Formats: sequence, C-alpha cells, structure tokens
Amino acid sequence: MSKSRGGTTFINFGGRFPNHVFYAVIFKKYAHKFQSLDRLVGKSVAISGTIDLYKGKPQIILFSPDQIVQR
Repeated sequence: MSKSRGGTTFINFGGRFPNHVFYAVIFKKYAHKFQSLDRLVGKSVAISGTIDLYKGKPQIILFSPDQIVQR
C-alpha cells in the first residue's frame, strides 16, 4: 500500500509498484471512509467494484469500505 503526494491511496496486488499487476485506488475525497487500512497489511483481502484500465493496468476505484473484505 502506498499514498501519493496528492493523497491518493494505492493498494497494489501481485507485486510492488511499478511491477504490480493490479491495484485498488482510494481517492483523497473518500479516504476519510477508510480509517483502518493499516490492519489489512499482510492479510488476504477481496475487493469488489468495476474494473477499469489505467495506463494499461487493471484497477478498481474504491468508494466505500464495504468494497474490501478481509479473508
């Protein structure tokens, strides 16, 4: 997981940036809804949402914590 200077959070899957194969994105305006992301580090999770391509990589934009489920 990483955060941009602009406050966007990226959750990378399948490797670290720039070698990840997929990622979830939380834009700054929704970040206040995701208070406990740190507890998910190293855990297995499932995410749901619409898959889009951004710069050739698949991503899901997260708007609600309900889109992340710890497995």
